[in-house]
Amino acid sequence: MRFSLSLALIFSFSLTLFAQDRFSLQLGPGEDINTSTPRSRYVFPEFRVGTVVLRDGATVSAQMNYDMLREDMLYIDSIGIMRPLPYDPAKVLKITFENREFVYFQTGYAEVLAYSGNKALLMRRMIAIEMNQSGGAYGSVLMSSSMDPNIRADLEAIRERASAGGDRLSIVMHTTIYLRSDRSMFIGGNRANFEKMFGNNHKAMIRDYVRNNKLNLKTPTDVVALFDYLADNQMLDNRYSYYKKNVLRLDLGVGVRNMKNSHWGRYQLGTLGEAGFRWTHHLSPHVGLDMVNLRLQGILGGYLLQTMVGVRGYSPDFTQNIKGYAALGAGYGKLFTLDDSGFAYELEVGLHLTKTLAIGLVYNTQYLEGTFSDQYRGFNSGYAGLRVGFNF
Repeated sequence: MRFSLSLALIFSFSLTLFAQDRFSLQLGPGEDINTSTPRSRYVFPEFRVGTVVLRDGATVSAQMNYDMLREDMLYIDSIGIMRPLPYDPAKVLKITFENREFVYFQTGYAEVLAYSGNKALLMRRMIAIEMNQSGGAYGSVLMSSSMDPNIRADLEAIRERASAGGDRLSIVMHTTIYLRSDRSMFIGGNRANFEKMFGNNHKAMIRDYVRNNKLNLKTPTDVVALFDYLADNQMLDNRYSYYKKNVLRLDLGVGVRNMKNSHWGRYQLGTLGEAGFRWTHHLSPHVGLDMVNLRLQGILGGYLLQTMVGVRGYSPDFTQNIKGYAALGAGYGKLFTLDDSGFAYELEVGLHLTKTLAIGLVYNTQYLEGTFSDQYRGFNSGYAGLRVGFNF
């Protein structure tokens, strides 16, 4: 399942990933920081309808807004009083505002910019308050949303310290991007973190996409675009091994081989076993080159050895774990029984069932040049079989 905000919407609420909006505030005696702080401490300009989705499936809707100063999701109750949500964050699955979604993260709520599978792109907004004059050392941080919740909640102590001397406070709002999965988390939407999250085997593709599309990974629109690109191409590193840049594969198979030419006519050699080894270099998630393809098969009391190169392609997913493929290879083979050799080719179609297991049908043809005897000139041998492959 995939989700991402529209680029226009992202741009409308944040211009840069690591923006710091700073404004100053002077409190007089008796003034409360809660009522004196401007509306920009909230994510939305006004309270709006939001829906709390609990993990047990229950939903509750109310006028809500997120307070970045206290890191609380607030709602307006039936008599018009603004209160924190009364739910344990561990029981809250998500909070939605039309097409925007928030989840509990660390000490507060973060907005989900995009997600795909077990990976998510989150934006966390935080506020720090600094004392600038006599109430404390210049620039000293009195409160930060990264502090212990008990300290952050003690706004009255800050009010008393600031208002006693008529000090000015600097309120600094930070915006940070997180890449998170079931297994890891990285701070910042830079290229290095995308490579760590999606796997170093995608390093070149990430680099090329950023360069070719002139992405600035300090802006949310471009970070979401890169995340969506990786998801659209299904390059999530926990799903399919054939998305690796280089894949080694061991093949085992069984089938029937026929032989014929103008002198001997046509006859069947019976059921034969085969083994193979392949190195595939992928140009993209959907196209690969078989750089090495070795085939070994028992035939006529001896062995047939083939070496080929080829191309293969992958279909879109049929389901989450099943994908089709087709491959065409050509090269040279030697039949050691007759000490004869010639051109060889094969066609294979099949399914990837898991990230390591594939099964397919193959048709392989071997021609002989007749160096052993003119009776074998123009000899060709066709093999049809079932093949099982193991990627690693």
